[in-house]
Amino acid sequence: MTDNSSPTALGAVLRHLMPLAGVRVLDLGAGHGAMRAPLQNLGALRHGIDPFGPENVEDITRAPAQSMPFRAGSFEKALSVNALHHVPVQAMGAALCEVARVLGPDGLFLVIEPEVLGDLSQVVAVIDDEAAIRAAAQEAMDATVADGLFCEVARESYTRTERYAGFDDFAARIAQVSAERADAISTERPALMAMFERLAGIEGAKRTLTQPMLARLLRVA
Repeated sequence: MTDNSSPTALGAVLRHLMPLAGVRVLDLGAGHGAMRAPLQNLGALRHGIDPFGPENVEDITRAPAQSMPFRAGSFEKALSVNALHHVPVQAMGAALCEVARVLGPDGLFLVIEPEVLGDLSQVVAVIDDEAAIRAAAQEAMDATVADGLFCEVARESYTRTERYAGFDDFAARIAQVSAERADAISTERPALMAMFERLAGIEGAKRTLTQPMLARLLRVA
């Protein structure tokens, strides 16, 4: 049985996007498909989009969110996990307009974004301070609500806990985000390791870092 109260992206999906059986769902910023199996297991007809996604994968389209090659009303619901703040700031508004277009009236869009604060954010900020772009993502959503493109149906905060075998495991995982991060880790490794050791908790043989998250459920007006 799935725990609907679990503080994870899947938990937020279960609370806000169900039912999903037979529903066309767009997975924005899909990456290599982390949400593919969870969504498909819930019966969703899921399709991902990511400008840097893998090539030649049938259910992931390589394209930017601000210029999606889908017809209006192609999807009924949409999901974005840790992705909106990676859209160029100047394109965030256009990306949200595109989501509204491909959903159509009354379509639901669940956006899950990391908050500015948190142990994980503080450690990563040694090499990649995302405070400004995370704030910009929230402001872009606020603007679409103020403009009447979306109405906000619900929001919730939860804390995600990431577990690592140690610093090397942590560094390898955050390096996957971009080549720039990987280069920065090489340059700032001592400072990054020092911050990790200062803030990471201990859970058995694992090290842990926490990250407050904000989930916002938007409906196309």
